[in-house]
Amino acid sequence: MISNSGGTRQSNKKYDVCLPDVFDGLQAYGQYAKDFYETNFFRHNQQILANVAKTANVYSNTFVSRPYIDYRDKSNSAGWFKRLKQIWQGQDLLIVEGALTRSGVGNDLFADAKSIKRILCPAKDSYQQIDQIEQAIRTNAENRLILLMLGPTAKVIVDDLQGLSNQMIDIGHIDSEYEWFKMGATYKVKLKNKHTAEFNFDEDISGVHDQAYQDEIVARIIGEE
Repeated sequence: MISNSGGTRQSNKKYDVCLPDVFDGLQAYGQYAKDFYETNFFRHNQQILANVAKTANVYSNTFVSRPYIDYRDKSNSAGWFKRLKQIWQGQDLLIVEGALTRSGVGNDLFADAKSIKRILCPAKDSYQQIDQIEQAIRTNAENRLILLMLGPTAKVIVDDLQGLSNQMIDIGHIDSEYEWFKMGATYKVKLKNKHTAEFNFDEDISGVHDQAYQDEIVARIIGEE
């Protein structure tokens, strides 16, 4: 990972860096994922991957937040989601997400959390407001487990805020994955009332009328027009 200061970040006792589990073959993945890694990921990241290969670093699996749609065999996904949900079971959460992400709204992804607070950030170009986002996190961190769903900006935030005592997890597109899992989808279905992974234009998203969700929002960071 490239940090905000321009250096390369590796795993350590405080910081666990993840890479996709694609270096020993792509047999586990569906055709769409295989095509992406063969024609895009490996082709456009040759120098970065060559530098990674020179190190002795140990990386975790970035698919922890993508445990369903890209796998050919989806029989393990229920167990993976169950284990993921144990991370925040009984925990006070601070969710940092895009304004239209609405993670856990309309499903039971975070039903076992003790409480939830949310910081809503710009749905696009959130990095432009990173200082305000980080300050809002500091203000509301308390003793909460911090879950970030904010694209590449989340990775920089986790790096910048290592001084906090809170555990922070860049959990990416977990909500879309969970929605697809619950509906038994075999391809990436656009969700009606929230941002959907890989549907980046956020068009025709319906409003959400959920007072519990509204009550969880403790800060709104407004993007530049």
